[in-house]
Amino acid sequence: MLRTREDLGSGRSVGTAGEGIDQGMDSDFLHRATESRQLEAAWQHVAERDRADGRVAGSIRRFARDADARLRDLSEAVRSGSWRPGPLIPVTLPETDGTTREIMVATAADRVLERALFEQLSPLIEPELSPWSFGYRTGLGVNDALRALVELRDEGWGYVARTDVDDCFPTVPHEVVLAKLARYVDDDTVQVVAALIRRVVSGRAPNRRGVPQGGALSPLLANLVLDELDRLAFAERVPMVRFADDMVLCGRSDTEVRGMLTMISRSLDAWNMRLGAEDTEVTTFDDGFTFLGEEIGPRYPSGDEFTAIDRPIRRTIAVARQGASCRLADGRFIVSAGESDLLDVPRRHVGRIVLFGSVGLSAGVRTWALTESVPTVFLSRRGRWLGQLGSGPGSDVNLVRTYLERVAEPDFGVRVGRGFLAGKLAAQRALLLRHGRGSEQAAEVLGAADEIRDYRRLLSDAGSTAELLGVEGMAARAYWSGFRALLPTETGFLARRKRPPGDVVNAALGYGYAILTGEAATALVIAGLDPALGILHTPGRAKPALALDLLEEFRPIIVDSAIVDLARRGALGPEHSRPDPDRAGVLLTEEGRRRVIAKIEERLLTQFTHPLTKRRCTYRRGILLQANQVSRLLRGNGDPTYEPVRWR
Repeated sequence: MLRTREDLGSGRSVGTAGEGIDQGMDSDFLHRATESRQLEAAWQHVAERDRADGRVAGSIRRFARDADARLRDLSEAVRSGSWRPGPLIPVTLPETDGTTREIMVATAADRVLERALFEQLSPLIEPELSPWSFGYRTGLGVNDALRALVELRDEGWGYVARTDVDDCFPTVPHEVVLAKLARYVDDDTVQVVAALIRRVVSGRAPNRRGVPQGGALSPLLANLVLDELDRLAFAERVPMVRFADDMVLCGRSDTEVRGMLTMISRSLDAWNMRLGAEDTEVTTFDDGFTFLGEEIGPRYPSGDEFTAIDRPIRRTIAVARQGASCRLADGRFIVSAGESDLLDVPRRHVGRIVLFGSVGLSAGVRTWALTESVPTVFLSRRGRWLGQLGSGPGSDVNLVRTYLERVAEPDFGVRVGRGFLAGKLAAQRALLLRHGRGSEQAAEVLGAADEIRDYRRLLSDAGSTAELLGVEGMAARAYWSGFRALLPTETGFLARRKRPPGDVVNAALGYGYAILTGEAATALVIAGLDPALGILHTPGRAKPALALDLLEEFRPIIVDSAIVDLARRGALGPEHSRPDPDRAGVLLTEEGRRRVIAKIEERLLTQFTHPLTKRRCTYRRGILLQANQVSRLLRGNGDPTYEPVRWR
């Protein structure tokens, strides 16, 4: 059951998962979107886009002559309610296949406003869209959609239905768009968006349907509506890959995909929209078909063509064999146990060292690691973080003083902590939806994902870190329930249990989190921060509180997804655990540890688009970029808003 901020302690129920709640509605949205810095950034974007083809439109030239005054007038008009949109001008563009398409060009002021609204709306809506939607989404593209489709093929989904929505953008129903938008923003903002999508097209009758093609908001609004089809396919256990209105449905039989086509057609009928009859076909991967310009067949393309994994020469060496020792000899890094060498690699290939429990480290390795800045992390046998060896400058007294002043500010910890947890809950929801497609427990997984979505909205109402953690705790119950539904029953996972872990999945999760803690602590040291200085987590003795803060959003992305994948492929099961000789519970076997380490390393080397740099990087690099963001927030005195990584 969901609770409001006031009910976090009382237990009074105010709604159930799937119903949606109003607590996430942003009543200050329009004022924030029309602040001078937001409109200025939007104007710069519009002007740069217009200049990209070497020609500057007359409306842009006129706006530029007195841009500051025009932006002030625009802000005042929107906030006072006196703003009215200008007409749209239809422009016909040639396509590469000889056909044409029509886009609608708005006035310069309307383009600026629409861009400013998009920049503020996207962070609200994007995290709640399904992870199998790839078109018009930041950081995602054609290759991501093709990779998802190839994964389905390789999982054994043999039958496909290829289809699209006929004349999609011009037929999107206004009432559906605005009703869905009202879940996020107040009535004033909804009315502004309504005016933008209902603009009159020059020389034509008033626009009663559709979103203008070429408008900054249109793709986001179309995705908001079509997300309903994604949910329908998920609930019916039929995996779907969607790129804007182009869709591929996958099934185990011809009957299954045809049945799903019928259901989607009926849903569109309710909105007076239609499937494209000419572009709809039912076939198989064996017979092949075309999607997004790529020929898809039984073997080609291979998944490797679309897998973005950076495989550097330097790698992480994790040593968990109790009694083993690490040494250097003739330019090589050697791990030995007794008379046997367990590992022998060139030392130039070692990027970091992670040691569990009673593992020896020679003086030569220690000196080399410090000299060459090779991070060395020490964990207990069971994975508790103990510390690390680093060659950084040590504690910065001035930074510690700045930290104490910053965290003493009334809302600093809440603002930053909200970002940590917003990223975590969004990633948890994405994991459930990514791995839950086609699951027999699809309804349970979807219900858990909806509950997490609604708890994520409650974060905006939390007034203290204690309340933030209260929301996180409620979301965790939903998450681990859905997580359990993703796993084979033979793993024995019933609930998250930390100390002691009672099954192989809990043991693997704890082991993975320990490795990730070392990654986060190393990133913080590189960023010039002390891992012990917490924001959301309370600092304590031998507790890397800030590292625990930083890894929150990466837990589902790196560790949880790795464990689910291993378990579902049969690569991690009860045979990879053994009884703990010192207490109740289990530990991973040596082979189990090896498999978990390898999978987590693969996840750390997977590339994604970072939300701040807008560039592709590995998740390992992403952890460092997020640590740098925390450093800037602690050192600065401006807006303490933390931008989490987006995983979809």
